Amino acid sequence: MHLWFAVVSALLVASGYAKVANPSPTAGALQVAGLPSGRRTVTTLGAVEVAAGLAGVALGGRPGGLAVAVVYAGLAGFVVVALLRRWPIQSCGCLARIDTPPTWVHVVFNLAAATTAAWRMLTEPPSIVDTAVGLGWWGVGYVAAVVAGVGLTHQLVFSLPTRMGRRAPQRA
Repeated sequence: MHLWFAVVSALLVASGYAKVANPSPTAGALQVAGLPSGRRTVTTLGAVEVAAGLAGVALGGRPGGLAVAVVYAGLAGFVVVALLRRWPIQSCGCLARIDTPPTWVHVVFNLAAATTAAWRMLTEPPSIVDTAVGLGWWGVGYVAAVVAGVGLTHQLVFSLPTRMGRRAPQRA
């Protein structure tokens, strides 16, 4: 659980940074939903994601877990509504890519991340930074595992469903 929480926290930092750097895909998703979608709104949302992810990485227990859980629960809620209402969203805006439409895989991932973060609030383990430092040189391997986990999670959640959707045969 500890490593998974580190992965989802780091992914939140990357996702938030991507929204700040390129707000267009997220702005498009918000516009389709009828929500405020200006540059300032999207960059603020991105900054909140970065802050929540950093809280998850740097703080132990309740504060970091709460921040990460709230953001992922909100993201899951948005994607569920978008899917149920069949909004024509080209991109969920997750990593500022224009070709990542929301899928049920996104929902499962967001709920798993929120659940992990909620569990972290209850168990109050040390921070991810403290864990890495406490491992000495093994901490380098821990950080490498987090980075690899972020890359693998990105591929499984965002790239794989998109690629599978493109190759799926059309039914008459």
